[in-house]
Amino acid sequence: MPENHYKPLKQRKMKLRITEAVLAEAYRAKVCRERMEELAESIRKSVKERHSLPKMRIRLAEYGNDTELMLAAVSALRKDKEAPSARDRDFRAWMLMLCRSREHEVICYMCNELTDAWERKYRTREMLVLCDVLHTLKGHARTNEMTNRVCDYFFRERRNKLYGKTFRIERKDMAYAESRLPELDKAVFRMTVNHYSHRTFVAEELAGLCGMGYSLMRRKFKTYYGTGPSEWLRRERIRRIEEDMEYRVELPLKEVAERNAFGSASNFADFCQKQTGMSPCELKAIGYEKWEKRRMDFWNQ
Repeated sequence: MPENHYKPLKQRKMKLRITEAVLAEAYRAKVCRERMEELAESIRKSVKERHSLPKMRIRLAEYGNDTELMLAAVSALRKDKEAPSARDRDFRAWMLMLCRSREHEVICYMCNELTDAWERKYRTREMLVLCDVLHTLKGHARTNEMTNRVCDYFFRERRNKLYGKTFRIERKDMAYAESRLPELDKAVFRMTVNHYSHRTFVAEELAGLCGMGYSLMRRKFKTYYGTGPSEWLRRERIRRIEEDMEYRVELPLKEVAERNAFGSASNFADFCQKQTGMSPCELKAIGYEKWEKRRMDFWNQ
């Protein structure tokens, strides 16, 4: 057999398009041929045996850590006319290896070429595979850059949906991405809470506005805020009262009470006294002093 020839994987009854392209370029350029052949065989077995991503990560780890091999693979992929796609049977295996690489050029290829193109074209299938890959590689690779890009993609769409703008990703896909990436779930939860928290100071009502059960919201509050929803809402209410006193000094106390959902002046006074140790009039006086000092500092600059 000639030195620059290899046995195509399709002759082994399995068509793996990405692997075929990389392997063909390795033989043409005479780079990492034997090592690439080993990798191709490992991918073939993983795909044939339908390995889960955690099992695939273990099986392909030595290849993903091989800098020369991954750089050769990226060079071959850049020359290939067809970019990797979720339609390819070996797509998950290659994403797993490329994402686990610590090589700067490989990371740039993944972030600035592949992921950027998928974002612009709304290729959600590919982005969901990356969610699974990043979940599998958590703590095992340098994945911060990729995680940020993937989180941004789904976060923008969740924000658009929350604010009534056009969005192009199905709800089930956004929910799945959040279940795989804790960073994304935290960002989306905090954004949703901040969006609806001005409408109520009752934890159960806030859970309904956020579209989740109270028990689930309580667990997420404990995880992402370090406190329960009722306690967080109480602190938020105090913060808003103090903010009104300091930045809206023209408001009468009655309007401050109404803005913060108090049904009567007595309830407002009782809350302020219990939570801050001061009456509404004392809080307003302190707020006015801060406002006056800020105004004088500005004119004395």
